[in-house]
Amino acid sequence: MTVALIDHPIGFLDELKRIIDIFDKGFLSNGVSRVALNLQFLKLNPSHAEANKAVTEIIPDRYAVTVTNEEDFIFQINQPETSREINDIRMNFITKWSVERFQILTISIPTGGVAMGAGMTSPSPQTETFIAASVLFDNNNIPGRALTGKEQSALLHEALDAAVGMQREIGLNIEGF
Repeated sequence: MTVALIDHPIGFLDELKRIIDIFDKGFLSNGVSRVALNLQFLKLNPSHAEANKAVTEIIPDRYAVTVTNEEDFIFQINQPETSREINDIRMNFITKWSVERFQILTISIPTGGVAMGAGMTSPSPQTETFIAASVLFDNNNIPGRALTGKEQSALLHEALDAAVGMQREIGLNIEGF
């Protein structure tokens, strides 16, 4: 069992931009007061110690974070500022570095959804646990007034640009980002 990851980050980024551009065309009503972009990057690791090492290597030195074999590590900052696109809107630019432990549960269902009859045993679910170094970008505007479709699109593009810039600044260097 493995974790499905995005194989083509350039195509993914292009698709995100295409989706964001749809908001400019009035995809949602003008009653929306908050938009958010949430991107999470993972690197699978065999142990907490290796995941801690991987994640602390990309936390800027100015934060002086050190961990070794601790579990469930989380470090988060928010660098809010006024939107560069819309002067009366404040933006949250949240970066969260963490070590995540998660499980994938696989359940087999018979073709056609056949009900289990007498004497039949149900298949056992399979689980696998993974440990990953994680960086999450959660960029959003502070809710206030209703936003037009053009404003929604502009803020989402700003949020994406900030995430792309931050991932470069901290040294993730995701191809195409």
